[in-house]
Amino acid sequence: MRFNFAALLIAFLLMTASWVAHGGVASDNGPQRPACPLGSEVYQAKLLTKKVSGTMGEPLFLEVRLEPPNLPSGFFAVTSVDFLETPEGEKPKLVPGYPRIRITCAEPGIYRLRVRVSLIAKSSCGGAKARMLTEEEATVTIRP
Repeated sequence: MRFNFAALLIAFLLMTASWVAHGGVASDNGPQRPACPLGSEVYQAKLLTKKVSGTMGEPLFLEVRLEPPNLPSGFFAVTSVDFLETPEGEKPKLVPGYPRIRITCAEPGIYRLRVRVSLIAKSSCGGAKARMLTEEEATVTIRP
């Protein structure tokens, strides 16, 4: 069996041309997705837990939802959190993550946070691109 590299290359170029011409989808079945989710409004994120309360030392969670929930290969949803206001004392322990952000506070009081959810694309060539999907505030109330 002989391998015909030229025929394979021509088939690949024809498939790629069809894929680009159809907005990233080579089929007419179902809704078409754009070639890159970073350049479109297809993906949206929402902070579901904007207020949470608990006691000192108890881990609490802020929930994030991504719509649609499934990402294409090479894309990731990430969260980052900034403290806008905290009581005096020990700094809270924070583990940002998707779909849950864990926060543990050692001091009673009210904590105001800014939560950002971004869509990250990491290529195999070593580069990365990002688009922020949402930026929202959350309030954590800790009782003694």
